[in-house]
Amino acid sequence: MTQSRFPVAIDGSELEVARRYIRQQFEERSWWPTEGPLQAQADFAAAQDNALDLAAWCDKWLNTAQRRALAQAIRSARLPSARA
Repeated sequence: MTQSRFPVAIDGSELEVARRYIRQQFEERSWWPTEGPLQAQADFAAAQDNALDLAAWCDKWLNTAQRRALAQAIRSARLPSARA
């Protein structure tokens, strides 16, 4: 498990975007996240329904690059063109 100075902030309106992104990563990359992917997936199942719990999960399991990619996915979903 890695610790980073790049925390992930997820609010209630972004929860579904974050969950969808993380699930997609699990499906596409059996090694994701890089450390302890099986335990991370089990912990995700418990954390995915609450924005604060999911943000804590991200802080625990994702490295800086993975956090930045998630933050970019959340920012992209905020754009008006992403909702159309």
